[in-house]
Amino acid sequence: MRAPLQPIAAVLLFLMPLASALGSVITIGGLAVSRPLAGVLLLVALTMLGRWGIAASISVALGTVWLVPGLLGMGENDAIRPLLSVVLGIATLVSFLLVARQPRDVRVLVWGWAFAWVIAVLPGLREILTGQRMPNYLESSSPYIRLASKDAASFFVNPNLFALFLGASMLVLLMGAELERGRRRWVLVVMALANPFLIHFTGSRIIQAVTLLVAAWYVLRALRSDLARRRILAIGGAVVVLGVAVFAVLPGSQAALATYLKGSGFTRINLYLNGLWMFGSTGGVGVGPGGFERVILSGEAPLETGGANNPHSGVVELMSDYGSVVSACMAALFIALFIKMAPSFWRRFAVGRHAVWGQALAMAAFTFPVVSFANSVFFDSPIVWLYAASLLVFVQRFLDERATMLPAVVRAPLPALPLRMRSLRRLRRAEARGVSPAGR
Repeated sequence: MRAPLQPIAAVLLFLMPLASALGSVITIGGLAVSRPLAGVLLLVALTMLGRWGIAASISVALGTVWLVPGLLGMGENDAIRPLLSVVLGIATLVSFLLVARQPRDVRVLVWGWAFAWVIAVLPGLREILTGQRMPNYLESSSPYIRLASKDAASFFVNPNLFALFLGASMLVLLMGAELERGRRRWVLVVMALANPFLIHFTGSRIIQAVTLLVAAWYVLRALRSDLARRRILAIGGAVVVLGVAVFAVLPGSQAALATYLKGSGFTRINLYLNGLWMFGSTGGVGVGPGGFERVILSGEAPLETGGANNPHSGVVELMSDYGSVVSACMAALFIALFIKMAPSFWRRFAVGRHAVWGQALAMAAFTFPVVSFANSVFFDSPIVWLYAASLLVFVQRFLDERATMLPAVVRAPLPALPLRMRSLRRLRRAEARGVSPAGR
């Protein structure tokens, strides 16, 4: 990298998490402030261009595959915005991978996440403790919903976005803690493990379940005794089974579940089914960028959604808008990442931070599609692309460090065999040819 641009790249990298968090508050030309910032970071990264890693190449290839059906499916002017979100999202991926190549760059990114976490959590704590909402709280909703809602949103407008940011920060902070020592390490760990508690007040059950799983994994792997881990897993499994059994027999539990399914649960199921219908009715091509909302508002969808017009699932959004090719590529990437990182759970040589990174990235590959069900729209959020870019930075760092840890084996010439073994070898070769050694 060129020295004069390193400080600029570091500042931009540090500010990206906060800019993504402020996407619903600060805009430039109608775009979240992180969007143009990602473009600037990409220009700086290309100016400082060094070695082009495999992760950056895959990101560019994915962006190309994504944009082709997106451009072909643009039938309306309002399709420009979601497609532009994808373009700038891919720019975020590539710029992060080009800039954050060294451990010091990764640390800058992690502390950028930590800084953004503090800025986001302080208003959220005030909201939790006092019940006073920010002026932009659910600003697009009706006054009745704004007054009735009790979920914390900090400055994110929507509580689901606040939960998404907290959930995304958890794995990044835990992986980043492995680059630190002493108090700095524990600051990051405590911030990360506080997220399940904070997410409880956002009302996002999906993300809270994911973060509780991550917290359980981190605590279990911190235990030195395999016996203690097995005991805790057995106790935890028994508690879960017992909890499900108790819930099933409690008076009114089935009625409460039925009420949920008839309300928002029923709406979500119909939204998912409508998305699958769009995927199937177009032969797997998709209805184009932003097409899900257009089709719902046009009344063409077969199922009633009670006024909801967003997919509420990144998986459904991807399939219905961009079709089978992009969906298959994304699925292949997540499966490949999981297969690559999952052995970190059981291989003995996976120790230290590489074990933590490998296990965390395997969990990220598994939970990323699940987290996409937590918000009404997924790929339009700058937080999603920030999270994906940060994960890829750790993937790149993991692969680079493992490559230096496992150098190529230099093949030395084999030593000469002892005389007795050489005689035995000649005897076996002669027997194989059917020739008597004595008659040679």
